[in-house]
Amino acid sequence: MNHAAHRTDALSALKMNLDYGGKQPTPHDSFINPKHASLLLGPEPAVMWIGGTVVDCKLKPGDTQHFYFKDGDAPPWYKPNAPKHDRIDPVDGKVLEQGYVDKPKGKKQVLWERGWWKQGMVNKLEEDDGRDMSLSAHHVLASCWDFANETTALMEKLRARGHILLMCVKCHPELAGVGIENTWGKSAIHFRRNNDCVAKNLDANVQNSLHSDNLPLSTIRKFARKTRDYLRAYATEGGNTDTHGDVEKLRGTFKCHRSSLDFDFKFIRDA
Repeated sequence: MNHAAHRTDALSALKMNLDYGGKQPTPHDSFINPKHASLLLGPEPAVMWIGGTVVDCKLKPGDTQHFYFKDGDAPPWYKPNAPKHDRIDPVDGKVLEQGYVDKPKGKKQVLWERGWWKQGMVNKLEEDDGRDMSLSAHHVLASCWDFANETTALMEKLRARGHILLMCVKCHPELAGVGIENTWGKSAIHFRRNNDCVAKNLDANVQNSLHSDNLPLSTIRKFARKTRDYLRAYATEGGNTDTHGDVEKLRGTFKCHRSSLDFDFKFIRDA
């Protein structure tokens, strides 16, 4: 659903390659919050030789992890001789060897810096019986607190304006907000009945369908009451084991995302 779409720079293990570089987006920085350190940092060491010295590269609580290699960063731990910048063939201009500066790190480097990488890990394992999912780089990274709790693009938009977004239950328009789906349905009826199909009037027609003449406060409150009625009905059914079958029947009836107009047209039209 568009409402749950992530930002282009979201923390998403699904979009990351195992190795650095290549065609993969660069996620935004991630703060290693001490409050969630145990869910962000693993038990494995992250040390490498740099200039004849053993350097501890493991992140610590309070650090910020960058998901691309900066100029001055050590090379990937698994490829210490990687060039800083792409080696280009002077004849045909093709990349002979990929450099690492300004390139996205990939799962292997990110997990290593967090102390989660261990011998035998692969990019992805299917969750079959008997599989050791701690050897799946995708599974381990996706389970990290910051990846698992990544906010959506819509949440970030509202947060930037000082608001908090709480998503309603999916696939149940009758429970959404305080009757917002019914409100949209009422505006849709008005728009369809009064649409003159003139492109230059589209904006005005939409504004008229949302005007208080079509959606007075009394109507919106009526929709809100109807939503609360549904909420109470679901709560009553769900709290009584004798009527569990009725709840499942309701869930099956509304198992796909639909407009309120599909099942409550008369109520919305006459409101």
